[in-house]
Amino acid sequence: MTKFNLYAGFIRPNLANPAFWAPLVAIVVLTAPQAAVSQVSFNPASVSEGAGAVTLSVNLLAPADRDTTVWLDFSASTATLGTDFQVSVDGKPSVYSLFIAAGERSAEATISIVDDAIIDRGEVVSVLAKYDLRLFGRTQWITIGTADLPIADDDTRGVKLSSTSLRVDEGQSEAYTVRLTSQPTGTVTIDTSVSGSSDVAVDAASLSFNSGNWSAPQTVTVRAKQDADALDEVATVSHAVSGADYGANGVTADSVKVSVDDDEPLPVTVSFSSSAYEAEEGERATMVTVNLSAAPGRSVPISIVARGRGGASTDHYCPV
Repeated sequence: MTKFNLYAGFIRPNLANPAFWAPLVAIVVLTAPQAAVSQVSFNPASVSEGAGAVTLSVNLLAPADRDTTVWLDFSASTATLGTDFQVSVDGKPSVYSLFIAAGERSAEATISIVDDAIIDRGEVVSVLAKYDLRLFGRTQWITIGTADLPIADDDTRGVKLSSTSLRVDEGQSEAYTVRLTSQPTGTVTIDTSVSGSSDVAVDAASLSFNSGNWSAPQTVTVRAKQDADALDEVATVSHAVSGADYGANGVTADSVKVSVDDDEPLPVTVSFSSSAYEAEEGERATMVTVNLSAAPGRSVPISIVARGRGGASTDHYCPV
């Protein structure tokens, strides 16, 4: 890519043979590269984590005057090569050089952005393109361009619950799961506590997550104790988050509302305000009043079945 012009100067020494010439000095003049780089660029110019493939292009102002190898140096990147991004050329992985044949003007590499689950503060892939001048047989690196590719992190710290409400029959149990949404920097502890009904309990006082198991759901089982009353009950399971970057950044978790359906028979009786109701033919409706002997303490479904007497059938009445 670089031309050398050799100029030789000669003197005629004061010798008996005036036809004899001897070289005095050789001067090497290094001219500018014939294929200077006009642009080293990424397309697109910025990406989100896990965006897939990005094209790295090296474009020359003029065709290369000889076969040229362009080396790619990623050492200035804040993103980690092999972990946060990978490089390939012509489908071959871990290749960090481009070949530009004589007469050609460009070459490309593929940068694959890896989608991890680690919270990053915005990483950058930085590339320096260079070639070896090979001056007098020695390596002489010439920088021909640089480019930066910002990577926007798509991870967020959080606690994911499979459900935020449970309905449990008295004497039975139900379960929900808990996991983290990003890989923590250390051990994260989630402590559980129950408020409300004293008949509701959980089997796990705390859950522990780390960089190895953070994404695996852990199960919390909620049990409703059997009691003697006929009351439905309500409780709340709360979660306190602490440890590592989750605790340092004040990450919180949702609560789980627990509703317990009682299974004891209601200590109440059902009565009607009248033992018989009369209606004139053609009347639109007759109201039937139902009374309970005491407040039930929970919702009470009551089914009313209408039956005809004295030849009356559903052709004469319609229960609603």
